[in-house]
Amino acid sequence: MTDAELAQLIAQGHETNGVEFKSSGGLDDLPYTAKIVRAILGLTNRRDGGVLVVGVAEKASQLPAIEGVLAEHLATWDFNRLSGILAGYADPSAEIALETRTVDGRQCVVVEVREFAEIPVLCKKNSPDSAGGVARGPDGNPILRRGGCYVRSLRKPETIEVATQEDMRALLSLAVEKGVLRWVALSRAAGTLPGTSATPAEKRSIYKDETEGLL
Repeated sequence: MTDAELAQLIAQGHETNGVEFKSSGGLDDLPYTAKIVRAILGLTNRRDGGVLVVGVAEKASQLPAIEGVLAEHLATWDFNRLSGILAGYADPSAEIALETRTVDGRQCVVVEVREFAEIPVLCKKNSPDSAGGVARGPDGNPILRRGGCYVRSLRKPETIEVATQEDMRALLSLAVEKGVLRWVALSRAAGTLPGTSATPAEKRSIYKDETEGLL
């Protein structure tokens, strides 16, 4: 994503189903980091994934404002560090890319999140707070809950646990579609799908998937 593309996203004046804004914060802040992970889990369970932009303040009565990421916070934003934190929560793993972009002279962190590869991603542990308890949101519920399945709501741009048949249907539809495509690719590779055959690239991809972890 270029600086101009990021500026255009922010210029929309609001979040969308595939774009979430967060104000400045550091990855050494446990409750804040839990909110970052929650946002990533919601975006990876969305068709085409999405983008998390850090450094954009939101207030209920105002348009999003570019505040940038404070220097002390920016120092904690590292791809390997975020990936390690995410690995502790995402089951199966979520794929991300991280970069720093400048808009109006202020630096923002952009996390691009890919949609899940085969099956929806669940949260595998509760979010801790600095006192050894569970980090909770304003509603009193854990920011991240073990076994929680987070999605971007179809009703408003927010990350929530699956709570309605509408959100569940969208998630299952994407998972089923991926399963069908996987079955077709395997059938083509095996020569059991009449009139078709797998391309060399598909065969390499399937072989890699099937043998991963065996060596």
